[in-house]
Amino acid sequence: LIYDPESDEIITGTLGTPTNTTVGTLGISKTLAESLIAQKNAGVPLKINMFIAAYVGFIKTKNIIATTIHGDQDNIVALGAHSDSVEAGPGINDDGSGTISLLNVAAQLTNFKINNAVRFAWWAAEEEGLLGSNFYAYNLTALENSKIRLFMDYDMMA
Repeated sequence: LIYDPESDEIITGTLGTPTNTTVGTLGISKTLAESLIAQKNAGVPLKINMFIAAYVGFIKTKNIIATTIHGDQDNIVALGAHSDSVEAGPGINDDGSGTISLLNVAAQLTNFKINNAVRFAWWAAEEEGLLGSNFYAYNLTALENSKIRLFMDYDMMA
């Protein structure tokens, strides 16, 4: 059970990057959490019944990565945004605004002579635990990693 101690809003989330062991999470309100904690502290035995419907499986997805042909390829400025959203929120904000902002920067950059190469990345499966960006980062060689001088995250620009 997870809850936000600062707000009574029910939160959703994960316990981090998925592993071979699956642990379900259930968001509850601060009010319910405080009630359960008080009952537990008073020695009241707690019995909680819940039903969680979940899909556990493999879904193939891909990052989209493009690097300018101009600019110093040993000095890369990287910009990224995730290309997925959550069902509960307006995808136009999180992260449609970031993906379109990144595309707009790429389009506008064609009007300028650049000194450094610029890498644009649209990450897959951010909402599932940063899967796309983590995959990219973990699979970079040390040499390729050393060429990236700056990363700018274009998450929720509106």
